[in-house]
Amino acid sequence: MSSVNTVRLLKEDLLKQQARPSGEGRSEKILDILQRLDSVVINLAILSETLIGASVSKLKSHDDADVSSTAKKLVKKWKGVAKKSTSKPAAAAATTGSAKKAAATSRKMKQRTSIGSSDSQKIDLEAEWQ
Repeated sequence: MSSVNTVRLLKEDLLKQQARPSGEGRSEKILDILQRLDSVVINLAILSETLIGASVSKLKSHDDADVSSTAKKLVKKWKGVAKKSTSKPAAAAATTGSAKKAAATSRKMKQRTSIGSSDSQKIDLEAEWQ
């Protein structure tokens, strides 16, 4: 089973447990689900697709101290995954974007090196920019 499907199933179980009345071993079952979520390898795509972080985040203020601390730990872990995943491509995109913009500007300047209808009326803009 893929990680996405595993997370979806665990999320369904978690939501069912949250909807149940207190007692009846509810906290233990929620804690078990959180521990199983912690063992699943999760990336930004899975977090975005399943929105599991929102469901787990609601448990940070749970009455059971074990549940709330485990939920806080998971949310912190997943925020780190999200931050790591978004920081690398953003830096690469910024560098690539700057390089592309500079190359486009250079091409435009080369195309505009001379203006006018005849050779005698051409103005050398390349010399102006130096």
